[in-house]
Order: sequence, then structure tokens, then C-alpha cells
Amino acid sequence: MTKKFWVISILVILLAGLSVFEVLYAKETVNTLKEDLLNLQNSINASIAEKNTEFDSLTTDAKELLEYWDGRESVLCLIFNHNDMKDIAKEITQVISYLEQNDLKEAFVHTDLARQQTETLTHIIEFNLQNIF
Repeated sequence: MTKKFWVISILVILLAGLSVFEVLYAKETVNTLKEDLLNLQNSINASIAEKNTEFDSLTTDAKELLEYWDGRESVLCLIFNHNDMKDIAKEITQVISYLEQNDLKEAFVHTDLARQQTETLTHIIEFNLQNIF
């Protein structure tokens, strides 16, 4: 009886620890993506204001954002609905497409849409007991 109790207790503690790690990893990933999207949005806005015609660095930044998001998708699928994550990737892909077409205003709009979708993910992963268990 005592041995069963300790085995079950250790398993519960390990699962809770894994869940806490998962929530913290997801929160850090989404916050980093949100920050990077905001930086990209500010860069696009600055290029619009300056009437800049060089978009290579913006396109490169957007592609790096997509790689960052795609690289973490497999772990985050354990927490989030895959469709929500796919929507963010779709918006970033559209940003890249609009930047390649030199359409900064549409790129700005889709960057904002991706940022709003990360806000939704942030609300999903708020720290509570339901997310742990």
C-alpha cells in the first residue's frame, strides 16, 4: 500500500512538472513571437513612413519568423489546437508574399492579424490549474 502511494505520488508530481514546463515553454514561445511580430510591424510602418523601397531585410525577418514558428510547432501542438497555429503560419506566409510584391500596407495588416492571433494563444495558456492538469 505504501509503495503504491509513493509510486502514484511520484508520477503525479512528474506529470505536474512536465505540464508546468510545457505551459512555461508555450508562454515563452508565444511571447517571443509576439515581440518579433511587433518589431516587424514597426519596421514595416517605418518603411511606409520613409517610403523605403528596399524590402529584402523585411522579407528576411518575416521568413525567420516563419521558421521560428514552424520549428516550435511540434511541441506546441500538444497544447494548442493545430488550426490556431496554422492560422498564424498562414498570416506570416501572407506577410512574406506581400513583402515580395512590395505591398507594405497589406503586409502590415497581416502582421497585425498574426499578432492578434498570438494574443488569443496567450489567453489560452494563462497559468491556471486546468492547464497544469
